[in-house]
Amino acid sequence: MRIIDTLDEMVETARGWLSRGTVSLVPLSSDLHAGHTALLHAAHQAGEVTVVSLLQKTSLLGLKQALPLQPQPIVQKLRVVSHNNIDIVFIPQADEMYPPTFATYVNPGGPVMEYLLQSYTPEMIRIFSTTMCKLLQLVRPDIAFFGQKDALLVGLLRQLVRDLNIDVSLQTIPTARERDGLAISSRNLNFTPEERQTSTVLYQALCRARALIEQGEVQSSVLTQAMTTMVAKKPLASLEYIMICRDDTFEPLTQIQPGTLLSLGVRIGSIFLYDNLLWKKDGSWS
Repeated sequence: MRIIDTLDEMVETARGWLSRGTVSLVPLSSDLHAGHTALLHAAHQAGEVTVVSLLQKTSLLGLKQALPLQPQPIVQKLRVVSHNNIDIVFIPQADEMYPPTFATYVNPGGPVMEYLLQSYTPEMIRIFSTTMCKLLQLVRPDIAFFGQKDALLVGLLRQLVRDLNIDVSLQTIPTARERDGLAISSRNLNFTPEERQTSTVLYQALCRARALIEQGEVQSSVLTQAMTTMVAKKPLASLEYIMICRDDTFEPLTQIQPGTLLSLGVRIGSIFLYDNLLWKKDGSWS
């Protein structure tokens, strides 16, 4: 496993990709967990060269909250990555990515922004968008892998890739979950026992909506009300948003059809969680 920590070395290495086959990239910024391991495995299976980028500034994907736990040390992240058949670990330094003279940022718009702004500040979205565009240009992967849980961020990236003509394919894999359905996240470690028990309401609400759809319900208003009612029954849970839209354009839908994303954000105590289910165009779910 080779470690690259300068932009020049990454650029020089990427120039030789054509002779080595398909290049897979897994961008990571948060603490590593079982969901990330699944991403690493999928990336390894898909290409001849697997690259992991470790962004040291966790605030690039930070939510509107301060978490008490310290970020996972970079040495610990490298230890996890080293057991997953990774060829290159790219660790860009913040002061090189964003030197004092840096003055060019990516400011996205579009329907997805309405929902992202409920979880992220405009500055976070701007930094995330700029960083991902820089990362894709530096590494030049053929495929970049993400988890389905981050559907909104992936939607934003698809828009950036399309609008800026970035030559990369974005792939998602199903959300990794605990046995009770809670999407695996480093934030889960911050829950009290009561909050942890409440946290399963996100997946339960999504499953309720899925069951209604499988019974023939197509009205978004009915699905929204069903999920709202489930969350309202939990005293520690506060509903932030429910989103029922096309999975490709994020256009809100009044009547659903295959190709619909069901997403919701819920605050449990001081911790914000989000989750989603995708009704694929072939009729299956992920």
